Amino acid sequence: MSNNECGLKLFFAIELDYELKRSLTKLIDDLKKQPWGHRVKWTQPENLHITLRFIGSVEPAKVPELADAVQQAIKSIGSFPLQLDTVRLFPSPTAPRAIATNIIPIAQLFDLANILEEVISGSGFAPETRPYLPHLTLGRVMHYHAPNFQEDLTLNAVTMDVEEIVLFNTRKELNHHSYTPLEYLQLV
Repeated sequence: MSNNECGLKLFFAIELDYELKRSLTKLIDDLKKQPWGHRVKWTQPENLHITLRFIGSVEPAKVPELADAVQQAIKSIGSFPLQLDTVRLFPSPTAPRAIATNIIPIAQLFDLANILEEVISGSGFAPETRPYLPHLTLGRVMHYHAPNFQEDLTLNAVTMDVEEIVLFNTRKELNHHSYTPLEYLQLV
Protein backbone atom coordinates (compact mmCIF):
# COMPACT_ATOMS: atom_id res chain seq x y z
CA MET A 1 0.00 0.00 0.00
CA SER A 2 1.51 3.35 -0.96
CA ASN A 3 1.70 6.37 1.31
CA ASN A 4 -0.97 8.07 -0.79
CA GLU A 5 -3.37 5.13 -0.43
CA CYS A 6 -3.23 4.92 3.36
CA GLY A 7 -2.44 8.57 4.01
CA LEU A 8 0.14 8.16 6.78
CA LYS A 9 3.84 7.36 6.88
CA LEU A 10 4.89 7.25 10.53
CA PHE A 11 7.93 7.29 12.77
CA PHE A 12 8.66 7.80 16.46
CA ALA A 13 11.24 10.42 17.37
CA ILE A 14 12.61 12.71 20.03
CA GLU A 15 11.75 16.32 19.29
CA LEU A 16 14.52 18.74 20.19
CA ASP A 17 14.06 21.54 22.67
CA TYR A 18 14.54 25.18 21.68
CA GLU A 19 18.13 25.56 22.95
CA LEU A 20 19.42 22.44 21.22
CA LYS A 21 17.62 23.32 17.99
CA ARG A 22 19.09 26.84 18.11
CA SER A 23 22.60 25.49 18.70
CA LEU A 24 22.30 23.04 15.80
CA THR A 25 20.87 25.68 13.47
CA LYS A 26 23.96 27.80 14.11
CA LEU A 27 26.19 24.78 13.43
CA ILE A 28 24.37 24.05 10.14
CA ASP A 29 24.73 27.70 9.11
CA ASP A 30 28.49 27.44 9.75
CA LEU A 31 28.80 24.15 7.86
CA LYS A 32 26.93 25.58 4.87
CA LYS A 33 29.81 28.04 4.42
CA GLN A 34 32.36 25.25 3.96
CA PRO A 35 33.67 24.74 0.39
CA TRP A 36 31.65 21.51 0.16
CA GLY A 37 28.53 22.96 1.85
CA HIS A 38 26.65 23.26 -1.45
CA ARG A 39 26.89 19.46 -1.88
CA VAL A 40 24.67 18.85 1.13
CA LYS A 41 20.88 19.14 1.39
CA TRP A 42 20.68 20.62 4.88
CA THR A 43 17.92 19.73 7.33
CA GLN A 44 15.51 22.58 8.00
CA PRO A 45 15.57 23.64 11.68
CA GLU A 46 11.91 22.69 12.21
CA ASN A 47 12.69 19.15 11.01
CA LEU A 48 15.62 18.43 13.35
CA HIS A 49 14.82 15.34 15.44
CA ILE A 50 16.25 12.03 16.60
CA THR A 51 14.50 9.09 15.00
CA LEU A 52 13.77 6.24 17.37
CA ARG A 53 11.88 3.91 15.01
CA PHE A 54 10.59 4.35 11.48
CA ILE A 55 7.34 2.46 10.91
CA GLY A 56 6.27 3.30 7.37
CA SER A 57 2.74 3.20 5.98
CA VAL A 58 -0.02 2.94 8.56
CA GLU A 59 -3.78 3.11 8.22
CA PRO A 60 -5.09 6.15 10.15
CA ALA A 61 -7.50 3.98 12.16
CA LYS A 62 -4.53 2.11 13.70
CA VAL A 63 -2.84 5.23 15.12
CA PRO A 64 -4.72 5.44 18.46
CA GLU A 65 -4.18 1.74 19.21
CA LEU A 66 -0.48 1.97 18.35
CA ALA A 67 -0.01 5.14 20.41
CA ASP A 68 -1.80 3.58 23.41
CA ALA A 69 0.32 0.42 23.21
CA VAL A 70 3.54 2.44 23.09
CA GLN A 71 2.42 4.75 25.93
CA GLN A 72 1.75 1.72 28.16
CA ALA A 73 5.08 0.10 27.25
CA ILE A 74 7.27 3.15 27.89
CA LYS A 75 5.95 3.69 31.43
CA SER A 76 9.04 1.96 32.79
CA ILE A 77 11.35 4.58 31.27
CA GLY A 78 11.67 7.89 33.02
CA SER A 79 12.98 11.11 31.58
CA PHE A 80 16.68 11.08 30.77
CA PRO A 81 19.42 13.48 29.65
CA LEU A 82 20.43 13.55 26.01
CA GLN A 83 23.69 15.02 24.79
CA LEU A 84 25.14 15.23 21.31
CA ASP A 85 28.80 14.35 20.96
CA THR A 86 30.56 14.76 17.61
CA VAL A 87 29.71 15.57 14.01
CA ARG A 88 30.61 12.90 11.49
CA LEU A 89 29.91 11.41 8.10
CA PHE A 90 27.18 8.81 8.42
CA PRO A 91 27.14 5.84 8.14
CA SER A 92 30.88 5.95 7.29
CA PRO A 93 33.50 8.38 5.98
CA THR A 94 34.10 6.25 2.88
CA ALA A 95 30.44 6.02 1.83
CA PRO A 96 28.71 9.02 3.41
CA ARG A 97 24.99 9.55 2.94
CA ALA A 98 24.63 12.18 5.63
CA ILE A 99 26.37 14.54 7.97
CA ALA A 100 25.12 13.66 11.42
CA THR A 101 25.82 14.08 15.09
CA ASN A 102 26.58 11.17 17.34
CA ILE A 103 24.63 10.92 20.55
CA ILE A 104 26.39 10.04 23.78
CA PRO A 105 25.11 6.53 24.51
CA ILE A 106 22.82 6.21 27.50
CA ALA A 107 20.98 3.07 28.59
CA GLN A 108 17.52 4.67 28.65
CA LEU A 109 17.81 5.69 24.98
CA PHE A 110 18.56 2.12 23.91
CA ASP A 111 15.89 0.75 26.26
CA LEU A 112 13.39 3.11 24.65
CA ALA A 113 14.39 2.00 21.13
CA ASN A 114 14.12 -1.67 22.16
CA ILE A 115 10.67 -1.18 23.70
CA LEU A 116 9.46 0.59 20.58
CA GLU A 117 10.78 -2.25 18.44
CA GLU A 118 8.97 -4.84 20.56
CA VAL A 119 5.65 -2.97 20.49
CA ILE A 120 5.78 -2.05 16.81
CA SER A 121 6.84 -5.46 15.52
CA GLY A 122 4.43 -7.08 18.00
CA SER A 123 1.65 -4.97 16.46
CA GLY A 124 2.17 -6.59 13.09
CA PHE A 125 4.60 -4.14 11.47
CA ALA A 126 7.80 -5.35 9.84
CA PRO A 127 10.66 -5.72 12.32
CA GLU A 128 13.68 -3.47 11.97
CA THR A 129 16.57 -5.44 10.50
CA ARG A 130 19.36 -3.02 11.43
CA PRO A 131 20.63 -2.31 14.93
CA TYR A 132 19.61 1.01 16.43
CA LEU A 133 22.33 3.60 15.82
CA PRO A 134 21.29 6.87 17.48
CA HIS A 135 22.21 9.98 15.51
CA LEU A 136 20.77 13.28 14.39
CA THR A 137 20.94 14.08 10.68
CA LEU A 138 22.14 17.61 9.91
CA GLY A 139 22.13 17.14 6.15
CA ARG A 140 22.10 14.60 3.34
CA VAL A 141 25.19 14.36 1.14
CA MET A 142 23.97 14.76 -2.43
CA HIS A 143 27.02 13.51 -4.33
CA TYR A 144 28.37 11.00 -1.80
CA HIS A 145 31.41 13.19 -1.37
CA ALA A 146 32.19 15.75 1.29
CA PRO A 147 35.87 16.62 0.80
CA ASN A 148 37.92 18.10 3.60
CA PHE A 149 35.24 17.41 6.18
CA GLN A 150 36.67 17.54 9.67
CA GLU A 151 35.62 14.15 11.06
CA ASP A 152 34.63 14.03 14.70
CA LEU A 153 34.09 17.76 15.09
CA THR A 154 33.21 18.04 18.80
CA LEU A 155 30.03 19.89 19.69
CA ASN A 156 29.47 22.22 22.57
CA ALA A 157 25.78 21.44 22.39
CA VAL A 158 23.43 21.88 25.25
CA THR A 159 22.16 18.81 27.08
CA MET A 160 18.39 18.38 26.98
CA ASP A 161 16.08 16.29 29.10
CA VAL A 162 13.96 13.86 27.12
CA GLU A 163 10.53 13.85 28.75
CA GLU A 164 8.41 12.70 25.81
CA ILE A 165 8.55 11.07 22.42
CA VAL A 166 6.52 12.04 19.38
CA LEU A 167 4.70 10.01 16.75
CA PHE A 168 5.21 11.92 13.50
CA ASN A 169 3.61 11.64 10.08
CA THR A 170 6.00 12.47 7.26
CA ARG A 171 4.96 13.83 3.89
CA LYS A 172 7.18 14.44 0.92
CA GLU A 173 6.54 17.87 -0.51
CA LEU A 174 8.07 19.51 -3.55
CA ASN A 175 11.65 19.94 -2.30
CA HIS A 176 11.51 18.70 1.26
CA HIS A 177 9.75 16.55 3.83
CA SER A 178 7.30 17.92 6.36
CA TYR A 179 6.79 16.25 9.72
CA THR A 180 3.48 16.60 11.52
CA PRO A 181 3.23 15.50 15.17
CA LEU A 182 0.25 13.19 15.72
CA GLU A 183 0.79 12.05 19.31
CA TYR A 184 2.99 13.17 22.21
CA LEU A 185 3.78 10.30 24.57
CA GLN A 186 5.12 11.11 28.02
CA LEU A 187 8.01 9.34 29.70
CA VAL A 188 7.12 8.95 33.37
